[in-house]
Amino acid sequence: MLIALAFDFVKNTQQHQFLALLLFLISAAIYELIVYPLYVSPLRHIPGPYLHRISAIPSWNAQRKFCWIGKVHDLHEKYGNVVILSPKSISCNGDPSFLSDIYAKNMPKGKYYENFRFHGEVNMFCELDNEKHRQTKKMVHSLYLKTAILNEQNSARAILVENVKELVNQVFVTSVSREVAESDIGNKIREILGTNCPEKNQTCKKGAPINVHTLFGSLAMDVVSAFELGPGNGTHLLAKNEERRILTPHVLLKSMVFWTTRMPAFWNWAVDKSVLNGAKEIEDWQLSLYEKAEKTYEKAEKTYEKRAKSGNPSTLESLLKQGLSVKKAYSNVGDNLIAGHDTTATQLTYMCYELSRPVHEKIQKALRRELRDAFGDPKTKESFIDDLATVEKLPFLEALIQENLRVHSPAPGSEPRIVPTNYRMTVNGRKVIVPAGTEISCQPYLMHRTRAVFPDPDCWCPERWLPKLSESPEQYRARVTNMQRYMMPFGKGIRMCLGLNLALIEMKLAIANLYWQYKLEVSPDWCAVTPAEDSGVLKIGKMHAHRDNDEGMMTKEDEYVTSPIYHECWLEWTHA
Repeated sequence: MLIALAFDFVKNTQQHQFLALLLFLISAAIYELIVYPLYVSPLRHIPGPYLHRISAIPSWNAQRKFCWIGKVHDLHEKYGNVVILSPKSISCNGDPSFLSDIYAKNMPKGKYYENFRFHGEVNMFCELDNEKHRQTKKMVHSLYLKTAILNEQNSARAILVENVKELVNQVFVTSVSREVAESDIGNKIREILGTNCPEKNQTCKKGAPINVHTLFGSLAMDVVSAFELGPGNGTHLLAKNEERRILTPHVLLKSMVFWTTRMPAFWNWAVDKSVLNGAKEIEDWQLSLYEKAEKTYEKAEKTYEKRAKSGNPSTLESLLKQGLSVKKAYSNVGDNLIAGHDTTATQLTYMCYELSRPVHEKIQKALRRELRDAFGDPKTKESFIDDLATVEKLPFLEALIQENLRVHSPAPGSEPRIVPTNYRMTVNGRKVIVPAGTEISCQPYLMHRTRAVFPDPDCWCPERWLPKLSESPEQYRARVTNMQRYMMPFGKGIRMCLGLNLALIEMKLAIANLYWQYKLEVSPDWCAVTPAEDSGVLKIGKMHAHRDNDEGMMTKEDEYVTSPIYHECWLEWTHA
């Protein structure tokens, strides 16, 4: 009898424990899935999809699938200027005050950037502490000033002129005169990535079309490596086609950006052998460049102080001389080599593609007219524009650069920061306090498409940066100043791209010399060329990519740092 009673007691107790546990789990689920996100969370008044309120998985999955920029664009279109991305992350758009508060006032970076390391050490880009970032930047900031780059006594100017001359020479011998064939590096990239074009698109006339994405990647790497390591220590990808193969592993490494930023603990699980081999190849290649450069520094030891006063030493030499550890110096230069070649190559590729489209034939002619009005007609194929100061001031060229940066921003993805203290904002007329620790971001892609400021925002229209007939000079300056408030192609605040002046001058010098001499067209042997009357706007994301015509081929990758989705753009060059 006692045993039976004891058994019943235990049985009832277990049932009550089970019911209590079940009730607790149900209550916890109700709180986590309904009560907290909808009634308690400090972000409850930020509009957005319900699933984004309760989990980061939708956000992470879109980033993993390379459709995040398009997704955030759609969220803002539906919900307004401020939207929730995950339980602790929001996105802001459409108001330049966000750029001021988040970036100009230097909200700190978060763990998203932590693993953009090289050689096992942090660099300025991935340094989370603003003060440590400032201290390192101070060591080399003067080297990147526009005045230093334009200085005729500075090696930076010579580096730009020398490499752009080689660029123009490569265009002549490869496309204009057809003396040599284009490098097959584009075919290697397509083969590895599985993006081979149909056979009919690979039967170009030998030597006529050039894959300008590879060409400009070579130019940018030659320039940035010489600038970072010193004249004579850089690469020679333009002159030596066989050396361009190093661009391939850089493309492969970009495919791991989600795992680098959001899931670093699973990076080794997600990576495949080709990417691992590529990462090792890049590291070994960079180390060989540093070793070569350091040998020249030893020989030039006695002249360092004199060169330092004129802003002439290289980045690596300056960092080492000012006491930064070898590995940290390597990490900073390694980051600059990757960022400095990739973004510039993409900008130049889309600039030349846009100018080569039939719909923009008049724009290409207007650019050439401005160049020849300023510098006269080129007398020979060796004629070269090296007047950087004049090139800098050409208004139509400046308009082209600004519009290309707006529409085809090389880094269009979200730039997350961490709210350091409670941040007050107004959302749909309601005061909202965003708590410290929240991830907050803007996207250049979206800010650059604010319709109230940039009518027809997806259209590549350089004229928007030029004076209108009905405008006074004051009205024009006010309008351009307002447009610039929404622009962030190089970031904002102390984290703004260190090499922006070098990149801008490099792009202007290259474009000026190419279009002064030559006329460009999209190669019909690459793909069907869209007639002017059928032209549309270029889109972003693999769901829009196709090989039917040039517009599909030039779809942009939906990534933090973008490029043409097939990593190619074949153009033909003839004497203008």
